[in-house]
Amino acid sequence: MWHLLSLSHDAYLLGPRTGLEGKFSMEFCVAVALLEGEITPEKFTDEKVNQPEIRTLMKKVRTYVTKEVGEKGTLYPGALVKIIQKNGTSCSIHIKNRKGGPSNPLSKDEVVKKFVGNASALNRKDIDDITEKILQLEDLNDIRT
Repeated sequence: MWHLLSLSHDAYLLGPRTGLEGKFSMEFCVAVALLEGEITPEKFTDEKVNQPEIRTLMKKVRTYVTKEVGEKGTLYPGALVKIIQKNGTSCSIHIKNRKGGPSNPLSKDEVVKKFVGNASALNRKDIDDITEKILQLEDLNDIRT
């Protein structure tokens, strides 16, 4: 069954107000990454989205679509990130191949860490059992066993 997610016009204009809306907000993701060093599933809470320091930084984030990105859409594999400081100095980085994409896949450890982070509704034994089975898939002669 498919569910259509529709973000309100207010969420677009005012920024996200819920953890779910935060998942679709580049401004929120950038603010969290800059302030906390990483983005993990537990960061997408209503409380985190509404923290004053997060909201202040979100207002300073601007996103743009370049001609190349616009033409390639979701097939564009990277991003350009530029930070301009108050004194006018700046630094930038061009990510040519996003992490987790076909040209820059996650390592086995990174896949496990991502799975564990997203499987928090399960108990630890089930997470470990599923992880073990998934890591052995390539060695199975018959997936039904």
